[in-house]
Amino acid sequence: MPENFHDIIWCILILVLLGLSYFLTVRYKTEKVLDAIRSRQAFQWHFLKLLFTFLLMGLLPLAYCHALRQYLHPPTASAKLYVVLGLLALLVTTIGIYTAKSNTQVELTNSHLAGNLVFYFPLRALHVAAYEIFFRGSFLPALLAFFSPAVSIVINTFFYALMHASSGKKELAGAVPLGIVLCYLTIVTQSVWPAVILHIFLALSFEIVAIHRVFAMARKKVEL
Repeated sequence: MPENFHDIIWCILILVLLGLSYFLTVRYKTEKVLDAIRSRQAFQWHFLKLLFTFLLMGLLPLAYCHALRQYLHPPTASAKLYVVLGLLALLVTTIGIYTAKSNTQVELTNSHLAGNLVFYFPLRALHVAAYEIFFRGSFLPALLAFFSPAVSIVINTFFYALMHASSGKKELAGAVPLGIVLCYLTIVTQSVWPAVILHIFLALSFEIVAIHRVFAMARKKVEL
């Protein structure tokens, strides 16, 4: 089987598995499950969730998607582009901080999860890296073998945004420009690493501020 077809078939399979897991999560998100997530098993739940994503979107593409290999090299970029990447890193960090401060329902809502920061941050970084390894490092090159860059970016961003549908309209809307920018950078630099680094900056800046809010709320409760 030609490598182009091999890659696109693997990407479709991974998308189907992601869709199935998403459906099951939404379908069985009962109060009992939510109570378990908020209980002492919160970290175990998030650990399994992050591990599943890393295996499905990180290790599987690394093992079976041939096109990914050419995007694992350091980016081929000029000095000006590196300046642009630095400014983008600053921008996404600012966005992450602002979003966490303005979000009334931060993801980390319990002290049990916040108490495992040594494990949580590396897992979160791997989770985000796996997203980019699949969407920008595997799925995008597979699409480029059959479609123009513009069409490939549209298809890639559509499925990427769809992954954020359950997180609310704001995150869904924010995923669209982010997906377009990360796809464009991947094509220009011929490397997945700019997308990985920018996405990690965005995610961890949000998480750090969110965790700070968790501890701040905990302190207020103690003072009361």
